[in-house]
Amino acid sequence: MKPLSRVFIGLICLTLTSCLEKREDTTEIGVKGEARRNPFLAAEKLYQKYGFEATSSLRLNDMPWDGTLLIMPADAITTPSRSRRLKEWIENGGHLIYLLSGTSMMSWQNSGDQFKALALVNHPLLDAYGIRFGELTDNRNTVSFDLGEHSGRIRFPLSNTFDLTDTDEVDHFMGMDKENALMVSIDSGYGRFTALASAFPMRNRTLDQEDHAAFMLALSELHECYDVLFVYASDLSFWGMLWEFGWMPLLGLLALLIFWLWKSLPGFGPRLPPATVLPRHFSDHLGMTAQFLWRHSSPSSLLDPVRRRLTQHYQSSTGKSLPSFNDPGLHAYLSERSGLSQDRIREAMLGEPKNDANHFTRLIQDITSLETSL
Repeated sequence: MKPLSRVFIGLICLTLTSCLEKREDTTEIGVKGEARRNPFLAAEKLYQKYGFEATSSLRLNDMPWDGTLLIMPADAITTPSRSRRLKEWIENGGHLIYLLSGTSMMSWQNSGDQFKALALVNHPLLDAYGIRFGELTDNRNTVSFDLGEHSGRIRFPLSNTFDLTDTDEVDHFMGMDKENALMVSIDSGYGRFTALASAFPMRNRTLDQEDHAAFMLALSELHECYDVLFVYASDLSFWGMLWEFGWMPLLGLLALLIFWLWKSLPGFGPRLPPATVLPRHFSDHLGMTAQFLWRHSSPSSLLDPVRRRLTQHYQSSTGKSLPSFNDPGLHAYLSERSGLSQDRIREAMLGEPKNDANHFTRLIQDITSLETSL
């Protein structure tokens, strides 16, 4: 390339780059590390700062002691037996905060305040306290709360509400009225049951918004407690979680597997040469027939033709018909001609063959000797 051409191309590139506008865009990719796995890590740190022994767990294996504030999702309390155990624990002095929605580890969105509407399934613990579902509400504005020494405003996104018209034991509730409450708290025995329509105020990304931190402290002061335990996963098994969060790649892999089986099964394995059937000799057929009769315990069927041939040979050599095989005179005559004892001749002509190769071979040899001697 000539030097003048290089200079010309350089000038063109410099002109084009000077016309471009530089702009920086920020894309939110969510939290990292422990906070990505535990959506309540910030609330856990908040309680620790105020002197509580706050911990978190993926599952609730053993019931905590009575002086514990237990915060867990509704998805983890779906069976009547689990519901009864928790109700007994509450009545013995525990405080349970029941999170109806917004607890999933994967539920955050870029906008920060959009959550899926709750799928209404069985909630035996709510049924035990006479709490029903109200209307689905989309709270774009904040909602005020006044609990003990704490007051302020919090925000709940799209969520279901509680209908409290069937229970008279409510101590605290938050919302427009008892038919559409966003929070309800009930004294139960020596403990307390609190239900929230959504976990939105206590999640990592929203705890610093509005007065959510004060609201969390107010919940802990509704009932005396010393420890706080967050349970942030549902009762889903490993395969259930795999299907819930990875059903699209799983379906793709399943379709790929079905396609591979459809393509490969007809020709699976090495191809065999085509079977060639050659004509067999008559003696081969006789041999296979004899093997079949011998395997099916029918040696007498093989011995009868040899005895019939002896009869025919006797008639052709003497010109007389063969008397009965049991005739002593016949046995003496054949013994004199063949040199065999009369007992062996009697067994060869009348004996029942055993299913034994040596015995059968001896009978054939004796009959053949008798036939040769005539």
